[in-house]
Amino acid sequence: MGDEAVEDYNQRVHQALEHYTLTGRTFVIMDKGRSVQERSVIYIEEGRLRGYGFIELNYQLSKKILQKLILPIEHTPEKAHLLEYYLRKHPFAKQIPIKD
Repeated sequence: MGDEAVEDYNQRVHQALEHYTLTGRTFVIMDKGRSVQERSVIYIEEGRLRGYGFIELNYQLSKKILQKLILPIEHTPEKAHLLEYYLRKHPFAKQIPIKD
């Protein structure tokens, strides 16, 4: 203990918080789908839950495509909390940033 520089420690904590929080991030959480060629996705835009759905593997992920394919749902603090809890409990969950 005490061997790590304060700046290095603070940077590690900041990176961990970024990975497990929704705030300000646009990304999808991807998991197994209903078939081998399909994946389930949960779409988060600017830290707000936008929807979920199932996509074929041959789609390129973009905001425009996601908005067409997902089922929109209402963002609530409870749902955001459940997603953040899921990300903490499943640290290797596939999170794919969406840029456009």
